[in-house]
Amino acid sequence: MAAIVHEEISVTATATPAPGSALAALRKDQGADALAQLGDASTCDAFLADDDACAFLAVACERAPRTRLRVRLELRAGGGLEALAALVRAAPPRPGALRLAAALAGDAAGARALARRGARHAATKALDDGRTSDAAASLLAAVVSASESDDDDDEGLVAYGSAVFRRTLRGRQRSHSDVGFCTWPSAAVLASLAPQEIPAASRVLELGAGTGLAGLVFASRALCGAVTLSDRKGACLANLREAVAVNDFGACDVTVERVDFCAPPSSIAASYDAVIAADCVYSPETATALVATVRTALKPGGLALVVCAETRVRFGSELVESAFAEEGFEGTVETVTPHALPFLAEAAGYAEGMSFDVHRWRLI
Repeated sequence: MAAIVHEEISVTATATPAPGSALAALRKDQGADALAQLGDASTCDAFLADDDACAFLAVACERAPRTRLRVRLELRAGGGLEALAALVRAAPPRPGALRLAAALAGDAAGARALARRGARHAATKALDDGRTSDAAASLLAAVVSASESDDDDDEGLVAYGSAVFRRTLRGRQRSHSDVGFCTWPSAAVLASLAPQEIPAASRVLELGAGTGLAGLVFASRALCGAVTLSDRKGACLANLREAVAVNDFGACDVTVERVDFCAPPSSIAASYDAVIAADCVYSPETATALVATVRTALKPGGLALVVCAETRVRFGSELVESAFAEEGFEGTVETVTPHALPFLAEAAGYAEGMSFDVHRWRLI
């Protein structure tokens, strides 16, 4: 599993760690290497069995929201959330485990995750039995609130050699032009291709980003350069800004801008080495507008990487190839039928055996 945290998690522990303990490993590695081990099922239990290590992680999660998100993401990958919930349900619950659970419940997604695993009953029991603690009270308040909420879960992705935290918006699709609240299957295809086909240090624009899966994955792999996530809807832009705030992109500069590719701003002209887009075409008008905006945004020689769902399920996508040719691009179109990409099966509107047109075009 890739290391996904670059910030230090050094905090002061009250006890001197025993040589070979999980806490000793955490304090020695100071961050990414240690946290990555939490996603390995064979070592996750050893970390959770060390209550000093749990307390150490709790303090780190309390101090840094990004660390909290990544600890929860890694624990979930390694089955550690279930193990942590079991420790909290024990009689009496271990203090370090209880504090770590409370820290991980510090945002809505974490609270819901622990609520589903029985943390509400465990925290209530701890308080009823007279073992009052700030951690138990905090955990109970968080999971009670989560139990009363019907918000969608935030979703963490450990794939493509990186980790990304992104969120599907709650909102009703009212028309073909109001489609950015969920992740569409072409985004999963584009996320698998962009890091392989675009040089890591490129300046990249994602048009019609929606929930931002493809752009976030590329940015997490880019190491440097810049990525601009764009959409035209305010709710999508706010969600993208939250995703940028909680993810760690190292030296890559990631920004969010409002760009309506049917009426693009002049500020994007000749600014990008590559433009990516997924499932942005749903009419003949959007096909021509998308390609025209790609041409405006690209530097000479720049790459357009656009993925469209097959023409039988997307109006206008059959016009994308001719639109690129008419705008002076040179390139190819490849039809692919993937079966096992992360998020593909769960993407909105996906059906087994669905094909996608992958457009690769250079601006001459």
